[in-house]
Amino acid sequence: MKKLILLLLAFCLVIPMTYADKKAEKERKEQLDRSRKIAKNLKKEGWKLHGSSSDLEEVVIRHHDKMRSVYGGREIVGFASNVKTKTLGVRKP
Repeated sequence: MKKLILLLLAFCLVIPMTYADKKAEKERKEQLDRSRKIAKNLKKEGWKLHGSSSDLEEVVIRHHDKMRSVYGGREIVGFASNVKTKTLGVRKP
């Protein structure tokens, strides 16, 4: 009887964990598809990376991963004042 209860308890604990893993994997795949679509659109618009060993798709995926982990997936839009900035490129008129 104890073995049966232990078996049922283990079954009840394992099934929800596998379901959660499948759900997280599906969500991750959807995020990768969205990131690839954004990178494709950026390439069409003529955006390029200079001085990087990564391609544009990889950078967009990394950015979305970081945004999801740090900001909970929310994009924070706003203005900053009294900030020292460095311009590393040449501005075209």
